Amino acid sequence: MDIVESAFDPDTADPGTIVWHTSNGEGGPPDVAYQVILAKGESLWIGEITRDRYEDAGGDKMGLGGDGGWWLIHYKGRDATVLGKVNHEQASDLADLVSGLVKRDATITALRARVKELEREKAESDLAFDLRWDADMRAIKRWQEAHPGNDLVWPDHAELCLWLLTELERANPSALAALRAKGGE
Repeated sequence: MDIVESAFDPDTADPGTIVWHTSNGEGGPPDVAYQVILAKGESLWIGEITRDRYEDAGGDKMGLGGDGGWWLIHYKGRDATVLGKVNHEQASDLADLVSGLVKRDATITALRARVKELEREKAESDLAFDLRWDADMRAIKRWQEAHPGNDLVWPDHAELCLWLLTELERANPSALAALRAKGGE
């Protein structure tokens, strides 16, 4: 259980954080409420209810019983929805359960985002590999054509590059000079 005393900012707290609210504000077990942060600006209150909140929810009309005891209230921004009463003795277990589910969901969401990131990286890597492979295959084919009887031979990559540079120099000396000049920058 992640426990934070009641002096906190619910908009910056991590999802799944459990906040203890006490009547004396000095710590100790919560005697007012547990508050589980669900998301930025959203929380689940498990605790006492104010008379105003009870009346706003239509407590008497809905047959919710008196405003005593502990309640389950969903807060989203300034909006509050009273969900019903909860057993005070089971409030801690409920807070732990909701917190665990929220954290698990956050972990799953983070893992899904990482999988998407890795899939993008893999796609980029595959594209680079495919481009390099295609260029190598074209170069090997040219080398094989220039070396009859070596149709099943693949030259060493360094040897292939040296041969290609030699061919470039033979075909276009100024292009090789431009490559050398660019490499010296």
